[in-house]
Amino acid sequence: MLEFHKAKEVTERVLRMLVERDYDSLYRNDVDKILTPYNVEDGLKEYKLNLTMPPEHAYNNLYIYETEDDQMWCVDFDLWSHSEQTDYKLKLAVYDRGEYCDYSVLDIRML
Repeated sequence: MLEFHKAKEVTERVLRMLVERDYDSLYRNDVDKILTPYNVEDGLKEYKLNLTMPPEHAYNNLYIYETEDDQMWCVDFDLWSHSEQTDYKLKLAVYDRGEYCDYSVLDIRML
């Protein structure tokens, strides 16, 4: 099972790039490159989300689940906008490489 602190660290890293609107870095570091910088930026504009970092307690709601690949897990996390929880979720694939984790943004979607 993916250790909670690893899932949290990757989620925070991805969220920071989203909040800072650093979509190019988000894409460059993404393993599978499913969503382009344009897809992410356009989707967030369409949803009218002004993303903010969540409070620390929000990470207690990280949903981590296994996949068929024993080195990959999926993580779902609620997005925050204007310092409030939204109805949108970030879905990540997290690849545990031992000392560090890679990610792929799979989706940003409404619940």
